[in-house]
Amino acid sequence: MIKLRGMLQKFKNIYHLFQAMIANFIYGFPGKDLICIGVTGTDGKSTVCNLIYHILRASGEKVGVISTIGGKINDEDFSTGLHTTTPSSFTLQKCLKKMVDAGCKYAVLEVASHGIDQNRIWGIPFEVGVLTNITREHLDYHKTMNEYIVTKLSFLKKCHIVVIPAKFHDFELSGVEKTFWDSFLKNDEFKSRIISTYGINGGYTRASDIKHGFFNLIPNFKQREERVTIQHNLLGRFNIENILAASAACILLGVKMEKIKKGIEEFKGIKGRLEMIKNDRNLHVFVDFAHTPNAIEQVLKTLREEFPKSKIIHVFGATGKRDKEKRPLMGEISGKMADVSIITTEDTYGENPQRIISMIEEGINKTDKKFGCTYFLEPDRQKALEMGVKMAKQGDVIVATGVGHQTSLNVGHEIEWSDQNSLREIMQNLKIKI
Repeated sequence: MIKLRGMLQKFKNIYHLFQAMIANFIYGFPGKDLICIGVTGTDGKSTVCNLIYHILRASGEKVGVISTIGGKINDEDFSTGLHTTTPSSFTLQKCLKKMVDAGCKYAVLEVASHGIDQNRIWGIPFEVGVLTNITREHLDYHKTMNEYIVTKLSFLKKCHIVVIPAKFHDFELSGVEKTFWDSFLKNDEFKSRIISTYGINGGYTRASDIKHGFFNLIPNFKQREERVTIQHNLLGRFNIENILAASAACILLGVKMEKIKKGIEEFKGIKGRLEMIKNDRNLHVFVDFAHTPNAIEQVLKTLREEFPKSKIIHVFGATGKRDKEKRPLMGEISGKMADVSIITTEDTYGENPQRIISMIEEGINKTDKKFGCTYFLEPDRQKALEMGVKMAKQGDVIVATGVGHQTSLNVGHEIEWSDQNSLREIMQNLKIKI
């Protein structure tokens, strides 16, 4: 059965390839008139894309960006469709043509593993490829971590410049996969590439003297080292890694350090990525798109570091008809790292929400959380968010993960939804000023 599904997907991908070819011919291969930068990885892609876009705009360049949260051409927003990272070939080529017509020099694209495997990015000549990380995700589609890694690397080897994390052991890879990864990068296909690394603790672009809202950015490329103090608006060490990835890409594109500094310091973050909803009760309310075990762990770790004396109330679910094995992992992480876990519904794609919730609960039950005391089951997301706000006291943290920037939920069909709007409505009903 698995082999049959694999063969069917290969046939589908041939169809997607023909679509991509037709789309390129219709729109005149617009990618060749742009310097294209692609960002791939499991987590952090949208933030890195928008950081690169913001730095290039701060440098006075005309640039377009397409990411999960939507798109921009210069400073004009546009939608790329519902729940998409890499749009269909026709949408993608149409957007690139609009960028060319608007006089853009650069295009920054978020590149998902599905988009790579399904040939949606065919015909786009990527100058720079950035890898954020590789952790467990999309195994319902790729079946194994090796297949997932091969897909990511098949994109990177098409790029002239490759920007990768300095420490591969940070990835959740087994010994076999780690050996595969290291040997692949030593392959002849990468010898003609410019490969640059980044990381907090090492790499050509690294950070030092990390403090709250500040760090020293140290690029060291071609034996040229500078040290620039950066003030930034993003929470968490994982976001410093994102800043380093974006900085490394821009350095290799020839952007001056003062422009990189300016772009980072002016960047306020993006919708649904540790987005704070301010209020007059000193409740620390956040919305984040985290929907993988690693992303949830990084978000909860960051909030624990930022608010060490606060109770953390975590409202979350898992996506339907996707990698089911990650659900208990997400539950276990929340159970260990949050004080209160409220399991609810997000995009089900028609799968029974109770089944999804039960699988998450299996992970929570591996921790010391007690049902009805430190963890709760509430399929209605509105009621789950309301439960979280009502039980919070001054100084507590409420974080809703999994939906982030989205303006709809797929429950077998699309319904209008916003975590941000729901939380604001709940707080206003409770006489909490926002």
